[in-house]
Amino acid sequence: MKEGNIYITRLERDFYGAIRILKTGKLDFTGDSTCMLIATTKYISREKPTLDSPQIGEILVQNRFSLSNELTVGIYTRGLIDQFEYLGNLKPNDEEKKLPLKIGDGENGGLDR
Repeated sequence: MKEGNIYITRLERDFYGAIRILKTGKLDFTGDSTCMLIATTKYISREKPTLDSPQIGEILVQNRFSLSNELTVGIYTRGLIDQFEYLGNLKPNDEEKKLPLKIGDGENGGLDR
């Protein structure tokens, strides 16, 4: 898995969506497992995306409930990517490179690297 890799999947009602790996690394408590900071992209369409598709490289932002302009990112360790189709690679931009690889503990801001 490389930073910038984009993977697509077929969603409900014959739509396509995509995720993008922003960062990879290890966290203290994950042992030998590599973790990935994965973002949901803004892409959603009935057409299968290409690297030139609008919004394929943009991170989806949530604005609901207590979330205000929160990026839709998450940490995964294994298995998830096997369910997706590899599309290509768009290197993370400077802003995305600053996002921390961490798992929040609900109280102290999270465990990171």
